[in-house]
Amino acid sequence: MKTEDVVFCRVGSRFPAQLAAAVEGFVAAKLRVLPVRLPTVRSVEADFGARVLRPGPPHVLHVEHWGSRCSLSRTAFYHAWFHDETGLPVRTVILTTSARLAHAVPAEYRFGLPGRRQTRIPLEVLHLWRLSARKVLGERCLPLYPFVPVMRDTRTGRALLSELRARIIRDARSRRDRETLTAAAYFVALRRFDKQLVESVFGGVAAMAKTDLGQTLIRQGMEKGIALGEKRGEKRGEKRGEKRGVLRAKRETLLALMRAKFEILSAALIRKVSAIEDSRRLDTLLRRILTAKSVDEMGL
Repeated sequence: MKTEDVVFCRVGSRFPAQLAAAVEGFVAAKLRVLPVRLPTVRSVEADFGARVLRPGPPHVLHVEHWGSRCSLSRTAFYHAWFHDETGLPVRTVILTTSARLAHAVPAEYRFGLPGRRQTRIPLEVLHLWRLSARKVLGERCLPLYPFVPVMRDTRTGRALLSELRARIIRDARSRRDRETLTAAAYFVALRRFDKQLVESVFGGVAAMAKTDLGQTLIRQGMEKGIALGEKRGEKRGEKRGEKRGVLRAKRETLLALMRAKFEILSAALIRKVSAIEDSRRLDTLLRRILTAKSVDEMGL
């Protein structure tokens, strides 16, 4: 999953009722969040699903976040899976954060799966980048706060991000909610604004890396880097090449995470990490960086 997808899933799990209200337009909803990991497909997750008990007739709200690209077939598969699991009508809503997807969502999508007739799925879309930042903040739509940096606003970037930061501090009830929303807004803001500006408002990347969301993204980056190294190694078709590919990917991932968490690395430290040839040693260091507060605690 990409960074924005992780942000959306994490915020949705923290504020499910508020997300449902923001998407469906009702208040005082009673719902039960559904598991998003599909048992029939390995390592594939829907973005958000909830059984809505009221208001209105019972149904499933299925929300997918589309950042830079769309996947109608996968969205349709999730829709069908939720329907088969619950036996309830499913309302599928797509949230986009890129203007490039302005015309990517049709009114309905037709698809077929083995053993079943062609199915029609009605689709709804909410373009977050078309929303007014002032309105979202004014209505206290907490699940949409992280996406305020990509919304319409006439103020300067600093003014917009500063108000967003102040609103998060004021409106989030718990420390964990504040940390989740702040880290989420930080990572989304980097897509549009200069890193120096974002860090001056929200804090440095080292502070964001200490949050639950930051830890999740670090673990995801670590796993992705290791998997990429294994894939590169397999393409070589040689055990030696596979081993080198894995080692190189682990070293690159470790250095990237250390730069993100500790910001500045000395040339000597970079050379030291680049010279590690023990795969188990690298695995140990990749685990340590999740909790280490300084380079010294890494034990290099």
